[in-house]
Amino acid sequence: MNISELSLREKIGQMFIVGVMDDEHLQKVLLEYHVGGIIHFSRNGQTAKEGYNFFSRAKELSKYPLFTTIDQEGGIVTRIKEGVTPISGNMAISATGQVENAEITSDILARELTLLGANMNLAPVVDVNNNPQNPVINVRSYGENPDLVSGFSSASLRGYKNRDMLAVAKHFPGHGDTSLDSHFDLPVVEHGLERLHKVELKPFKQMIEDKIEGIMISHVMFKAIDEKRPATLSKEVVTGLLRDELGYDGLIMTDCMEMHAVAKTFIPENGVVEAILAGVDMVMYSSDREMQVACLESVYLAVREGIISEDIIDRAVTRIWN
Repeated sequence: MNISELSLREKIGQMFIVGVMDDEHLQKVLLEYHVGGIIHFSRNGQTAKEGYNFFSRAKELSKYPLFTTIDQEGGIVTRIKEGVTPISGNMAISATGQVENAEITSDILARELTLLGANMNLAPVVDVNNNPQNPVINVRSYGENPDLVSGFSSASLRGYKNRDMLAVAKHFPGHGDTSLDSHFDLPVVEHGLERLHKVELKPFKQMIEDKIEGIMISHVMFKAIDEKRPATLSKEVVTGLLRDELGYDGLIMTDCMEMHAVAKTFIPENGVVEAILAGVDMVMYSSDREMQVACLESVYLAVREGIISEDIIDRAVTRIWN
C-alpha cells in the first residue's frame, strides 16, 4: 500500500507509539486510530508466553505494519522476566572490560524478542553517565567515559543488526549529566556546545555513523541550544542539531510524553504539536488513553487549521514506513 492511500487520520495515527492497559484499550488505538506502534510493559504480562500473546494480538488487530516494541534493556529495565534469558544492565556489561559482551547480550535479546513477536527494542541506552547523583540513568549507562560508551554502544547495535531487530539509541542529546529524573521534573543541562560535542554527543555520533534505525529524544533542556524548551519540543535540537548538523536521516521519536518534564510544563495537546513541529517522527504515550486520544485529535486539528502542514506528516510517515 502507498502512503497516498491513507487518510489524514490514518497518517497521524502512524506517528504515535502507545502503551495500553487492556484489550479494549488496544482495540481502540488500533481499530479507531491506526497507531503505528505498540509498547509492551510489565503490566501486559511478564512471561514469554504473555509477551507473545500481546504482540500477536496487536498484529492481528492492526490494519498496517506495526512497530511492536519494548524496553528490554536488561538489568533494572526488564519488562519480560520469565521464560527469557536474564541479561545484565549496561554498566555491569562494560565492567567486564570485554566490548564483545555487549554484542553477545544484544544478540540474545534480539533473538528472543523476535521470537516473541517484537521488532523493535528501545535500546541501547547510550547516555554518558558522568553525574553520580543521576537518579534515572545511572547503571543503565555503560559508564562515564564517552569513548567507552561509544564502543560498547556500537557493539550492542551490531548484535541487534545481526538479528534484524530495530534498535533505538536514547536519550538524545544525553541524559547522563542530570540530577533530576525527567519522569518527575525537567532536568536542565548548562554545558556549552564544545563540551556537549566532546562528551554527551559522542556516542550518538557513533550511532549515526553505524546507521541506527531510531533515536529517542530526551525531556531535558540544553540551555546552550534552546533556553525555552526541552529537547523534545525544540526545533533547534531535533532539526537543527540532530537532522541538519549531525546528518541523521533515520527515525526520531520522543520519550513518553506523559512524563512530568513535559506534561506538567506544557498542555499535552499543545506539546504534541510542538514536538511534531520540532521535527520528531513519532510521539510516545505509555498508558493514558484519554491523553492519547486528545493528542491524536489535537494533531488532526492542527493540520486542518494549517498549523502543521500535511507535508510534515507525509515526511514522517515515509520514514516510519521505510
